[in-house]
Amino acid sequence: ETGETEEILREFTAHVVRVAPIKAPYVLRQNISLVTQLTGRLVRASVRRARGGGIVSNEDLDRIAADALTPALDSVIELIDVDPALGSREEGRTMRSCGVQIVGALAMAGTLDLGGRVPRVRHDGGEGGGAG
Repeated sequence: ETGETEEILREFTAHVVRVAPIKAPYVLRQNISLVTQLTGRLVRASVRRARGGGIVSNEDLDRIAADALTPALDSVIELIDVDPALGSREEGRTMRSCGVQIVGALAMAGTLDLGGRVPRVRHDGGEGGGAG
């Protein structure tokens, strides 16, 4: 049942990312906040399940967190990498801007580590001690 709940949360989070772009600044902030909250819950649930299964290394837990966030991060990439024909219109610029803001929000929350050559998902919010 826990795995099914995580899958539902994974799909819902990716859906929220896809529908997050909107011109109204207040609603956009709320959508980005919701994405940040959902990704945090998803990471914590995945890490808790993994630890229950005996996985304790930070590297393995980061990988599990990254796997959990893959659908949501794929949706963010789709927003940023909008089709050039759409990208030149206001709708496309709104999508791209929203995707970039989500990346920034996830970095500020410690979920994404943008400090290396390759962005990494962190299971512990970049604290090194683990969360969840």
